[in-house]
Amino acid sequence: MTWVDTDDEHVIFNTEIHRAKFKNLERDPKVTVLIIDATNLWSYSEVRGDVAEVVRGQEARDHYDPSVSGGLTHL
Repeated sequence: MTWVDTDDEHVIFNTEIHRAKFKNLERDPKVTVLIIDATNLWSYSEVRGDVAEVVRGQEARDHYDPSVSGGLTHL
C-alpha cells in the first residue's frame, strides 16, 4: 500500500531508493497504479504509463509532508 497523488498531469507516488520497487523502476520505467475500492473489490481504477521524473531529497520529502503540502489523501 502506498499513497497516490496527482498534479493534474501526472500520477505521483513515493518509494524509498533501497526498495525493490525503486530498483525495478530504474531497470524498467513502466508503471501501473491500481486503486481498489476496499468496500467493493470489483470497483477499481488502473493507470499505466512510464516514469516521467524521479525526484529525490528534500523536494520529494516536502511533497508528502502534510505540514508542507497541506495534507494528502491516503488511499
